Amino acid sequence: MAKLLRTVVGLLGLLVIVVFSVANRGIVDVSFFPLPIPTIPLPVYAVFLIGIFLGAIIGGLALWLSEHRMRAEWRRLRRKARAEAHQRQLKELEEERVAAERSRQRQDALALAAPRR
Repeated sequence: MAKLLRTVVGLLGLLVIVVFSVANRGIVDVSFFPLPIPTIPLPVYAVFLIGIFLGAIIGGLALWLSEHRMRAEWRRLRRKARAEAHQRQLKELEEERVAAERSRQRQDALALAAPRR
């Protein structure tokens, strides 16, 4: 249901962008006043689309940077879980080795105690 709703909202947003782009093909001068950049003549829809694109990029970058602590914590927990799993595996292998050694000692003791024919 959420996927369908997201798709419908996305398509509606795309429709609005396309209608806006078709209706606003006029040229405007874009100026970055304090900077020594000459004015750039662009269609209105280009300014709009560049704004959306830059907003998405800057927003994504801000979100990525703000999650730095969480990613570091996830990495630490992942390393800790792997180390614990490795320690558990080593302990199990050691227990198996000790059990096999005891079994071999019992078999040797039984073989020595058994009468020979």
